[in-house]
Amino acid sequence: MSQIPFPKMHIAASVLNRIFNALDGEASIAMPQPAPLPPADTSALSEQIEQQTATPPAPSEPPPGTAPAAQAGAEAASLTGGSPFDGALVGAIGP
Repeated sequence: MSQIPFPKMHIAASVLNRIFNALDGEASIAMPQPAPLPPADTSALSEQIEQQTATPPAPSEPPPGTAPAAQAGAEAASLTGGSPFDGALVGAIGP
């Protein structure tokens, strides 16, 4: 286990000194950061987002080896009028 090069009391005193300096209104060691400016024209970004979200993603395939079970579950759900997601949240803990 490595040792801290200075005692814990020195750390506590340093923290307290910084707090007292901040309360007294003394300048902080940290450099102030300017607030970021928003882009002047967001229409190009908005148009790009609209184009990317205009079409839904293509359906994905089930993981390898699970296609027959997934197909059987979808068929059973369509015959009984249920959802293929029935029971998906069984055991989930809610608020």
